[in-house]
Amino acid sequence: METNPAKVRGKTVFVSFWDKTILQSTTLTLSILFLGIFLAAFVAMTILHRIPAIPEELDIVADSVLVLLFLYPCLAFLLKRPYLHQIRERERTEAAFRDEPFVRDVVAKFDGRVRPDSIKPLPAGEEPKR
Repeated sequence: METNPAKVRGKTVFVSFWDKTILQSTTLTLSILFLGIFLAAFVAMTILHRIPAIPEELDIVADSVLVLLFLYPCLAFLLKRPYLHQIRERERTEAAFRDEPFVRDVVAKFDGRVRPDSIKPLPAGEEPKR
């Protein structure tokens, strides 16, 4: 199985600038989130104020729906990507662990099983010990 961190499950994974620097900083992530919320609310209000004679109840509901629609990409980017990155790191670590000769030997001779929660990811850039 491939243990190269750039390849997981046959797919080439490009580790971007965002994954390495910006998304690991809480301050920058929160700043991007606040900016996204502000822009989503601003765009929704701008659109709704251009519609004449809209009832107040419809204005409130439409404003909420538009803010959610405009905010979804920002939330998906800031919340989903770090989880996917963590999943990729865990898969890479599990693949490197399963390729160890000792682990293969134990599994083959004793029908051993590895508890997935006992495997910890390697720090970035560190290779497994041989």
